[in-house]
Amino acid sequence: MTHYQDSHAVIATIAQEMQRSKASLGRTKFQKLVFLLSELFGVKTDYQFRFYTYGPFSNELAGDIDYLARIDVLDSLFFEDKGFYEIVPGKAFTSIKDEGSIDDEANRKIAELIASFGKKNASELELFSTLVYLNKFDEIGRDVESLSKKTRELKPKFTDSQVKDALGAMKPHLSFA
Repeated sequence: MTHYQDSHAVIATIAQEMQRSKASLGRTKFQKLVFLLSELFGVKTDYQFRFYTYGPFSNELAGDIDYLARIDVLDSLFFEDKGFYEIVPGKAFTSIKDEGSIDDEANRKIAELIASFGKKNASELELFSTLVYLNKFDEIGRDVESLSKKTRELKPKFTDSQVKDALGAMKPHLSFA
């Protein structure tokens, strides 16, 4: 039986760990980190992801990030000059951590996620999460060549070299027939 973690507590913990590691956290990056946490580290939340413009995306997660910002659990700061949101723990952050619960194993896996992927930029995480998504949910992504080709079709902004490098980096996390 899969044990689902409190989704709001997971979001708050990721924001806290990203701040501790002094890594930036925007909306796109948040989406990719939660997806990778679920698919690579086995920490399940209530979020359902579908493939979207920048890779795996959850409407529910986007809504929860907005909700948690409205109740001051998160601060979502917009930097107009960069066109970028920075998400950090807000004034009411500890209340959600106290109310929600995530177990020690999930906390350890979140720390591992941040150590592995926290310093990556949103574009790198887009590519990594696309590879994981296609490998897990698309029959065509079950061998290296097909996965590479499908990724390039869906993400033409990435070069063959970038896809190849990302495949190399993600290979331990992917399963092939």
